[in-house]
Amino acid sequence: MNPEVVKTLFALKSRSNGQDYVFFNERTKTRIKEVKKAFGTALKIAGIKGLVWHDLRATFGTRLGEAGYEPSLSPP
Repeated sequence: MNPEVVKTLFALKSRSNGQDYVFFNERTKTRIKEVKKAFGTALKIAGIKGLVWHDLRATFGTRLGEAGYEPSLSPP
């Protein structure tokens, strides 16, 4: 993770009311175990149809390539 992600996660953790998890559901008092329902709700609110979770991975790969990243052909 890059430093910005780490900083953001620590900020979220500091607001988690002393819970053991960064992503905590105040209503159920448990950790958030999956995001499928929230993802679907976000798509409905945004008026997006036909997008699936896996599309985000493909978009990430495209943006990474557009930013100039070239993976090494040999193992590290």
